[in-house]
Amino acid sequence: MAAGPAAILFFAPHKTGSTFFTAFMHDLHKQLGMCWYTDSAAFMYYPKDHSKCSSPSCGHAGQEKAYSPDDRGWGDCTHFTSLRIREATACASGAGGEQPAVSSRMISRTDAADAPQSGEGGAGASGSGGSGSGGSRQLSTAGSGQAPAGSSSCVGSHGARHGLLWGPLRLPAAMNAARGLLPQQRAPPLAPAAEPELATGGDIANAALRQARRTASTRLPPPLPLSLSRGAWQWLVVLHQRHPLDTLVSGYHSFGWTHPAAPGASEAQQRQHEERQAAVRNQSVDAYVLANAAELARKYKPYLELLREPPAPHTRVLRSRYEEMVTAFPRWLSTLLAALEGSRIYPERLQAAKAELLRAHAGTFKPDGKHKRSVLPGRYQRELKPETIAAAIHQHQDMFSLLGYT
Repeated sequence: MAAGPAAILFFAPHKTGSTFFTAFMHDLHKQLGMCWYTDSAAFMYYPKDHSKCSSPSCGHAGQEKAYSPDDRGWGDCTHFTSLRIREATACASGAGGEQPAVSSRMISRTDAADAPQSGEGGAGASGSGGSGSGGSRQLSTAGSGQAPAGSSSCVGSHGARHGLLWGPLRLPAAMNAARGLLPQQRAPPLAPAAEPELATGGDIANAALRQARRTASTRLPPPLPLSLSRGAWQWLVVLHQRHPLDTLVSGYHSFGWTHPAAPGASEAQQRQHEERQAAVRNQSVDAYVLANAAELARKYKPYLELLREPPAPHTRVLRSRYEEMVTAFPRWLSTLLAALEGSRIYPERLQAAKAELLRAHAGTFKPDGKHKRSVLPGRYQRELKPETIAAAIHQHQDMFSLLGYT
């Protein structure tokens, strides 16, 4: 069977460089002519459209992002994106009359705790008020109809004829939905098990409410059948990571001082954002790290499960490390693009993309005193007490070991 178009799923948990990935993936999808799904699609439209989950190259119309009262104004793209990729997969596979029905209706998001992909805070307080208008919005079904199976323009109608890219995947709900697109032998869990909530000052915040949400089903679409997903794409799963303690220290400074509220946050949501910031500022970095290490482990759970599993058919898994990305970017980029060799992307196009991406991002990893306060690895060793480091590693040895930080 001839190689299918490339389909990249880019797993990058919060505070592992996902701000950089927004700019990088914008340039990557343009260079390779891909359809890009991202929670940060707004800036690609003029004027900015914060209801979007896809690049204009995908060809979708109407509102795409779903909103809930508890998403702090950020909205969520997980359901929309997973359905659109499933439709494009059915087209690319030439499923004909056996193409499975793909529902375009809005599915209730009970896992609202994972919804704020771009605005995850550090205080653990639950938001309310929905979108910027203060209410809950419904996902538009415009442009979401099922494309005709076997049509010569089927994949083209989804803008994915040259491949697709979904990322950065920051939180468990999106990671699990992405796993469900791969030709796996078993279905991934649709909702993470209840675990202690993001803590403030060493205390568990809103634990009963948030644990109840997490134990409810998210009702995301089931995994694609092996016969459908196996030959449609050349899957590339990028598992990007950063030392968990560097991640937590970065989160302390970001969520306490520099991370903004959602662009469409209501006045109530803006107040709650400020309260969350104040809660982080009122604790030491050591207290924050010990209180939130369990939440970071929860966010890494789908990622770690992918590490444990053998690669699925027609799937490459690429380990990506923040430490290499910021200190040896040309080598990191070469490794990433080399993983796309053998797909339908011509070698000449990959070489041109590499040259342009090197030019565009040569000076990216220089601190700016704002969001990029410190980018070099090992910051946790300067800011945390030795006993804090030892306690965090001891409590979450499995995560540190699987990631290779022992």
